[in-house]
Amino acid sequence: MNNSYILVCLFTFATTMAKGETRDSILTEPQPKEIALKPLTIDADISARPGGDYHIKRHGEKVEEGRASALLKTQLKASGTVWRKGFTRIDVGGSYTYYHHELDGRDLRLYGYGYDRHSHHTFGANISATTYLRLFGKPLMLNAMGNTTFSNHGYERWSAALTALLMLKNTKETVFGVGVLGLVHSSVRIPFYPMITYRQVLSPQWTINCVMPRFQMEYNLTPRDMFSAGFSIDVDNYFLETDDERLPERVNYCRTNVNIGPAYEHRFPYGLLFRAEAGAQWVVADRLYKNRNNHVEGRIHEKSAPYIKIGIQKKF
Repeated sequence: MNNSYILVCLFTFATTMAKGETRDSILTEPQPKEIALKPLTIDADISARPGGDYHIKRHGEKVEEGRASALLKTQLKASGTVWRKGFTRIDVGGSYTYYHHELDGRDLRLYGYGYDRHSHHTFGANISATTYLRLFGKPLMLNAMGNTTFSNHGYERWSAALTALLMLKNTKETVFGVGVLGLVHSSVRIPFYPMITYRQVLSPQWTINCVMPRFQMEYNLTPRDMFSAGFSIDVDNYFLETDDERLPERVNYCRTNVNIGPAYEHRFPYGLLFRAEAGAQWVVADRLYKNRNNHVEGRIHEKSAPYIKIGIQKKF
């Protein structure tokens, strides 16, 4: 399974709703008057993992092999509501991602327009519309999201997604919803995914928080400190060019990781959150796509490795 930035955005959206951080009034009030306003939120994080041997294959033929440097990833994201009326809301967001990653093979090279040839600068913008209806007396959330990704050399890719999520149960102790996620012009090979969101408060300290394919077991040490353990999806995505005649000149490199390990969160006053996590990063898909095309042109085989990630979040 391969994933794109928009897929992670939607799973993150469903996860925060399961946590209760953005629970709309339609989910909790018998006769709500309007959808909840999403506050302006800014996220900044940095992550790293060691390098190792890699090789590239196309149609079973080895195209290149070499050694990859450590991967350093820095990301800044912002999002918030720009329009709201009744049970409908429009949110916008933007992101900047910096990668420093070297593949030292002879034929694979990075864009060289005056930039460090091992650095990648990626910009993203997205807009989403969310509305609520009633189905069988239960809240039905409908969400449409569009995303555009640029590199430091111009437009590269766009994608879109449609989500329908039916909340079968929503109380302070239990949240359970089922739905479907559909993707358009993304780098995923499967256009539809089932969605399940589940949150169960076992005690004041212990909580199960799950939005497949993400699972977390949470322990509240204090009202401001939380430990958790489980797995989640992360995506690395940037652009390369190659001199090898068996590959397109420009390709989109997309790697889907499953991060497994513990995490720690501390909530400061004034809406500030600190988070640190570490563990094993399992590479489940590592592919080269032709630029502006979903066709797989090659596969990069890079071993799984440990990782560390530190971030902060501010809500206004």
